[in-house]
Amino acid sequence: MRTFIAIEFPAKITQKIDNIISFLKAQTPAKAIKWVAAENLHLTLKFLGDFPEQDLESLTAIMNHELKPFSAFEITIEGMGMFPNNANPRVIWMGISHTDSLLMIHKQLDNALQNEGIKPDQRNFNAHLTIGRIRRRTDPKVIHEIGKTLSAYKVETLGQVTVNRIILMKSELTPQGPIYTPLHLVPLNRV
Repeated sequence: MRTFIAIEFPAKITQKIDNIISFLKAQTPAKAIKWVAAENLHLTLKFLGDFPEQDLESLTAIMNHELKPFSAFEITIEGMGMFPNNANPRVIWMGISHTDSLLMIHKQLDNALQNEGIKPDQRNFNAHLTIGRIRRRTDPKVIHEIGKTLSAYKVETLGQVTVNRIILMKSELTPQGPIYTPLHLVPLNRV
């Protein structure tokens, strides 16, 4: 079972992001980018990959234990960029400004999940919201032009989001796109 741990966004934010995606779609070649559907927008805290369904109970127990001390916190969605860079983009993302809570949650989960055989992240956690991916067979000249076009646009803040729960998601890949199903919710303390 393909799984990840994530933060979801309220409808008013996903609608704003969807409007931005619609605008960017109109500025770029039609089949070059696979844009993320509004209902699939999320911030991945930890990608777990294929996880044995029979071990789900121990995974949810780890999440409950590790997230217990954390209170709800705020993040802000602002800015746009591309990985690895604007000259050769592969992933188009929106930025996430956050408190230390987000980094601490990621680190806590990353460390605790090693006991379940999940490898720790090799790169530093870079909070971002993927909104599009360049398709594999896209011509390098087209990719370069996409980077040039998209780097001309700036995205101001879309507002603050209160993170009051962390979600374990199942990801089922289909030809029409991924289908995400929540498996477990961990509410964060509210003050």
